[in-house]
Amino acid sequence: MSSLGNIYENPHVGLLFVDFTEKIGLHVNGRARIVEKDDFPRDASASEPNLGDIHSATGRDPEHWVVLSVLEAYIHCSKHIPRMQKIDEEIQWGTDDVRAKGGDYFKAKSSPRP
Repeated sequence: MSSLGNIYENPHVGLLFVDFTEKIGLHVNGRARIVEKDDFPRDASASEPNLGDIHSATGRDPEHWVVLSVLEAYIHCSKHIPRMQKIDEEIQWGTDDVRAKGGDYFKAKSSPRP
């Protein structure tokens, strides 16, 4: 819901779609608007696609749609996109061990509090 609130306040949005295996990104800038499910066009002659009757895999209907009017789209520089690759180390998921989690990288524990 925070994103919807942000769109109400400022409809200018930027989206970045990244393919980490091919190291390429698509950057899209535009203006977003929120459309209620019942306000979506339901006839084929409408200017927007007929998405009002789409159901999700969970069986719940969407309550809102975010419609984006694209102002510009371009390929994003791959210079800073990391390539996804398999690593040989075991990842300690769900641990509270400070060392396994990478420690106090920003030194927050030793920083004075205001």
